Amino acid sequence: MSHTLLYRLFRIGRLPRRERDRLTGESLRCLVEGISLTIAWRNFRQGRRRIKAHQQNATGAVAITQKRLLVYAFAKPVLDIDLADPVADRVAVTCPNSTTLSIRLEAQDFHPDASGQITYWLLTPEAAALSDLWQNRPRTAAGDCIPA
Repeated sequence: MSHTLLYRLFRIGRLPRRERDRLTGESLRCLVEGISLTIAWRNFRQGRRRIKAHQQNATGAVAITQKRLLVYAFAKPVLDIDLADPVADRVAVTCPNSTTLSIRLEAQDFHPDASGQITYWLLTPEAAALSDLWQNRPRTAAGDCIPA
């Protein structure tokens, strides 16, 4: 599977250079740029905003380090999960086929005033490797205190 057309022509979907340097300092384990991704909202509510069902397609990048999982759409962060945070255990990362990675989460886990489900579908040949890195991430015990 090749990169998206926007990535091939204009390099849209790259990780910003400053972010790439920061992630290299965090022991970057996997970085995939120029991938097609779909963000889907179901029964989403936040303040006065209500979304029954909506999908948005984008070109972006995904990175996983020793400390975090990042998803970027059009060079803007759309998901940043600290792997040591207990909330990371409630995020469902699956690989339905060899080229698709699904990241499903409940909105209230990340935004207290929100509810509903958000799903990120990433089309990448490295989907299985990313899923394995997520499953083998460092975990914390329920009673551990994580310094801020």
